Amino acid sequence: TRSMCSALAADPATAHFVGKPTHFLSHAWLYKILNVVEGLAEYEASQPEGNPPMFFWFDCFAIDEHATQTMPQEWWSTTFQDAIRGIGRTLMVLSPWNDPVPLTRAWCLWELYSTHKAGVPFSVCLGPDERRAFEAAILEDSAAVLNAFSQISVEKAQAGDPRDEAMIKRLVAEEVGFAALDAVAFERMRAWIFGVARGIAERAGAEGVDGLWKKAQIGQLFHRFRRVDEAEGL
Repeated sequence: TRSMCSALAADPATAHFVGKPTHFLSHAWLYKILNVVEGLAEYEASQPEGNPPMFFWFDCFAIDEHATQTMPQEWWSTTFQDAIRGIGRTLMVLSPWNDPVPLTRAWCLWELYSTHKAGVPFSVCLGPDERRAFEAAILEDSAAVLNAFSQISVEKAQAGDPRDEAMIKRLVAEEVGFAALDAVAFERMRAWIFGVARGIAERAGAEGVDGLWKKAQIGQLFHRFRRVDEAEGL
């Protein structure tokens, strides 16, 4: 058996689709593939011009699922985390933004914890419609946005295979504890929200009076979380 990536790499006509991964992709399996691709395209388009090509480590293409069925628990807590560290960045596809499925899935939260433990950057991508709705929500009621992510509960998260769920929760309990991992996940989400807010404020400079209002809203968000210097600057 072999992975789809191995099959593509072996054929000269398709080998250019495969490269050293630049982003580990975290997503919920129930997402439609077109929605995932739309989110990735939106993310890539938002990057600075001249960036090198991106290659996403996408499990359904990169893993030989037959070969990994017998991997022991230690593999997931060592080799898997080493792979995330080697790739160097995790990208999570979130949808819908106000009730994101990945934050209810045990695997996705394990991937988020592995990212934190490996000390690599974490980003989120949304489809274009989702991103517009998310940015509008930040400006309308930033507290509600943060509250939507504050309900993260690793202990309540589920996996498609009960054995996977039990393994992940056992590892979490042994390595970090549920409450601590909930806090890690929320802090990563909050940092991402602040990043989106900074982007809104930067673009607002060219939007006249409407831009001033947006800056005031973002300033209030930062003030609420005691980021006084940023709030005063806005």
